[in-house]
Amino acid sequence: MQGNCILCGKYSNKISFSKGICLDCFINENLIEKIKEIKLTICPSCFSYWNNGWKKIKKVEELVNFISKQIERGIYLKEGLELDELNILIDFNNLKKGTMFLKLYLMEYNEFYDVTKEFDIKLRKKLCNSCLKYKIEDYDAIIQLRSHNPNLISDFYSEIESRYQHTNMVIKKEIYEYGVDVYFIDLNEARKFARSFSKKYDLKLKESFSTKKRIKRRYTILLSTA
Repeated sequence: MQGNCILCGKYSNKISFSKGICLDCFINENLIEKIKEIKLTICPSCFSYWNNGWKKIKKVEELVNFISKQIERGIYLKEGLELDELNILIDFNNLKKGTMFLKLYLMEYNEFYDVTKEFDIKLRKKLCNSCLKYKIEDYDAIIQLRSHNPNLISDFYSEIESRYQHTNMVIKKEIYEYGVDVYFIDLNEARKFARSFSKKYDLKLKESFSTKKRIKRRYTILLSTA
């Protein structure tokens, strides 16, 4: 639509039919009315983030997508605008702030307009379940290897070290002349390792459990030579 803008008075061939203002005046108004609070809960130990459960960050893009979806759901644009494209930039050294890059479609003007805007993140630091268990030594299972074969004990300990050295899956290890006790925070991981090791070395495997405070079960997985 062509005509004179009711705000600045200038003639323009880009006049809003519903508002009677030119493209420049429309852009100069507040295009983003509101953005809902963006929340991020991070484990300070392993840097997992909460998203209907704790998620390990395998790629930076996962966290970027998580925040982007919050923005898409919580952004309120001025009437007559559509969000065409959204990209964000976050600094892992300062997760309390970020920058968003938006491409907006101005429907009545049939134009695209780029907007750059900084935003705040409500950051909460909380230990995930695994790291909390590790900190307070709240284990789910013990693998007990019982053998008088020093080579078998050495191999068992080496495999535990190799697989879990850079994780918090194992709370502690206790070595004896007759074997090794390894405390796991996750029962499924303990079972997985025990079954694999027992199959590799043809060991007997026996599982039992005790109850802590009548609520929590703690499992003992015994590996022994035939």
